[in-house]
Amino acid sequence: MSIRKWFDRRWREWGMRNSILVMFVPWRERGDQDAVAAIIPGLTERLKGFPPQLVLDRALHHLHDALMSLGARVAPRRIVLFAHPTDAHDGFAVNPDRDVGISVLQASWWIGASPVTMDLLVAHVCNGATVLRQPRWSHVATKWISFDCGIDAYLGSAVGRECWIRVAEEVVSAAVNGLDASSVQMRVHRAYVDALIELHDRKDFAAGDTINICNMERALRHLVNSEDVA
Repeated sequence: MSIRKWFDRRWREWGMRNSILVMFVPWRERGDQDAVAAIIPGLTERLKGFPPQLVLDRALHHLHDALMSLGARVAPRRIVLFAHPTDAHDGFAVNPDRDVGISVLQASWWIGASPVTMDLLVAHVCNGATVLRQPRWSHVATKWISFDCGIDAYLGSAVGRECWIRVAEEVVSAAVNGLDASSVQMRVHRAYVDALIELHDRKDFAAGDTINICNMERALRHLVNSEDVA
């Protein structure tokens, strides 16, 4: 590799590292079964502030408002989203706020008054593909990666929670280090495979490893992107 190509590659990597947001949207209706809320403490501790993280625990008018709350000067080119779909799959569920009459983050929320078009949205969301395949979302993200099924995480043990936190951390790492959407998806795939290998080798039945093996295998089979046909 020539010095110029090496420099261009490193410059691009630096640019991607400084234009990514990790976004958590817990949902009170899930109660103790809210996997997003369950992984937030452990994952944010591991990430140590990089990439920037936003916990949207109540509705705001637009994504732009959320970015302003972080003091972001530029809109992110990539977002890693941990959230829940609504039952109607018309967006992502959010806790309503008394002053903001919103309970669903629809495509219009992401666009808002100051349009934000992402290069890539990595939605670690149950049936996120069902939401993102709707035509209006093409104005939000040029490309996306998500799942065509539910992501059932067994979090009833400390070992189970730690396993899913590591997977989530690697999903974030995939978005940071992948040079394009295909690279990111392959890295997400690898994160699940690595977790499955660890679970298979350990097989702590009492900790729910068998359940999580089945859950992860199913999710991995349904990892899709914006170019896949439904």
